[in-house]
Amino acid sequence: MSRQVLEPGVDHPITIEPTRGHVVVRIAGHVVADSQDALTLREASYPPVYYLPVTDVDSGVLRPSATSTYCPYKGEASYHSVEAPDGTRLDDVIWFYEQPYPAVADIAGHVAFYANRAEITVTDAGA
Repeated sequence: MSRQVLEPGVDHPITIEPTRGHVVVRIAGHVVADSQDALTLREASYPPVYYLPVTDVDSGVLRPSATSTYCPYKGEASYHSVEAPDGTRLDDVIWFYEQPYPAVADIAGHVAFYANRAEITVTDAGA
């Protein structure tokens, strides 16, 4: 099955830039990711999404998921669930593009968290 591939443009802009500041992600009060090297992806009218290097995520809390989705601008997304030390489990709270399309290649090796399911704090580097 052939998938539609779309390029970002005036009608659907996507920008990726280094996040200014320190990004910390908590689930059930437990820090599951901590990064000074996050990227901010802005896509069309959607809220900005922080992509953190996978190396800045606590691998001990990650649980593989069989879930996958497709974005015609970014490619095939895979998911992880998080199981915090207190036993709190959030299914499919992290997504990543193992082989993102060339227009968004900078997010390779990075993961994103659903902002409505994890506590994401960004502290401005200048603060």
